[in-house]
Amino acid sequence: MMHRKAAALALGLALAAGGVQAAPFEAISFKKGASALVYDVGSVRRDGAMAQAWVYQIVAHPMDGASMVATYREFSCAMRRTRDMARRFVSPDGETLRAVEAPGEWQDVAPGDERYDLMQKVCVGQPQRIAGQQMSVFDFQTVVREALGAR
Repeated sequence: MMHRKAAALALGLALAAGGVQAAPFEAISFKKGASALVYDVGSVRRDGAMAQAWVYQIVAHPMDGASMVATYREFSCAMRRTRDMARRFVSPDGETLRAVEAPGEWQDVAPGDERYDLMQKVCVGQPQRIAGQQMSVFDFQTVVREALGAR
């Protein structure tokens, strides 16, 4: 319980500051409505002008049973475009409901698009984690959903 309260406090600070790191995830943008978009700082991989990272969209109210969409996303930093390499739709208890393993089409990303902010963060490099505050993506999902007012 104490771990969950500390995690909720860290998330609250991230929501208030709009970019504070809540390791091992870093909040990138919080969409309108009841969802959050975050990425796993530890998953960022760079190879020249290309980068990859796990990105998570967490929703307060499940859509078709899924409360989280975990996406392995590739970024062409120089060309300002991105594509999904794989996606998993996950239930609140961590069960994979559906998986898409085929790469999607490249999409151009421009300033003002939430994917642009995400691409800027991922392409700059891998920020430092805060030691001792690691939690699983499923624990993080629970905390975020509680903060978003999930029932």
